[in-house]
Amino acid sequence: MSKNNEFVAIKASGISMYRLTVPLLLAGLALAATMIVLDDTYLPYANQRQDALHSLIKGRHPQTYTHPQRWIFGEGSKIYNYDLFDPTQNLFGGLTVLEIDPATFQVQRRVFASRARWSETQKVWVLEAVGCAISQMGRLCVTSGFLRSPRCQSLPNHPVTSTARCGRRSR
Repeated sequence: MSKNNEFVAIKASGISMYRLTVPLLLAGLALAATMIVLDDTYLPYANQRQDALHSLIKGRHPQTYTHPQRWIFGEGSKIYNYDLFDPTQNLFGGLTVLEIDPATFQVQRRVFASRARWSETQKVWVLEAVGCAISQMGRLCVTSGFLRSPRCQSLPNHPVTSTARCGRRSR
């Protein structure tokens, strides 16, 4: 518009510059809103489909993208996270139990296990490759090792409703 002096002609005819900029501003806002909506809804699926087709064309296996986060809020101030649950075998994979202080919302204790299976005879969750971490002065310190440590025992109750009992190291 500046090459042929259209701005000068528009200003000379008495049209306000605000009247010229409002349609451009509205078009820009509409375009930005459309891009935000597409970025959150359509484009992730389109990109996954494009990557799958690209891998198929190249003769490679398609990649997996989703790693769902599964959280359960338990009794009191306990939060459970797991990677896998098999209801036919009552088996958790990648189980983490967080005990939160309700006053400060800081993690007081963390129990993590690579696997947890329900024992019908003992009526507890039996943890495998167990580790416990206890909060000391705002930091989590690992207090027990792996596999049947005496400081980390089984998770009682079915379904998961309480955490392992982690004690402090004996001196």
